[in-house]
Amino acid sequence: MATKSNPRRSTIYAIVALASPVIAVMCTITYQKLAYASFWRTAQNNESHVNGLMAAVEIIQLIFALALGLALGSFFSIVSIRYRKRIFSLGSLAFGINAILLSALAFLWLFQDVHH
Repeated sequence: MATKSNPRRSTIYAIVALASPVIAVMCTITYQKLAYASFWRTAQNNESHVNGLMAAVEIIQLIFALALGLALGSFFSIVSIRYRKRIFSLGSLAFGINAILLSALAFLWLFQDVHH
């Protein structure tokens, strides 16, 4: 399927691709602040193991949100590249950033050293 060159549409998709990871993480942080506010208000110092588990849950949610944002950013950057097929464009920059960060995140997840 051939697509015509459309610089404006390509730029819009590239900007969305660059903003996707940031938006995903910011939405997750906002959700966590609203959803877990009562937990952190009532958290006691003598329940450090529970507090530690909740902090781990929040970090894992942020990692998944980042991965989802990077995957969406990669998708939107590919759409941007389809509208403007140039080697050096904002879409190719967005794809490079999203793909490298997503690959690094996948590499860290796949090759983590787990000690029991």
